[in-house]
Amino acid sequence: MTDTSWLGPAIDVRPVLAEQQDAFIELLRQLDAEEWNRPTICPG
Repeated sequence: MTDTSWLGPAIDVRPVLAEQQDAFIELLRQLDAEEWNRPTICPG
């Protein structure tokens, strides 16, 4: 395991990002089948 103690204590950012996460999930829920099946730049 890599020593990351030099970074200091962990910071829980989940409360700060909750609004953005909710907006992203809402966007994903609005996608129709055609949009889900569109190609991406990711291989495979």
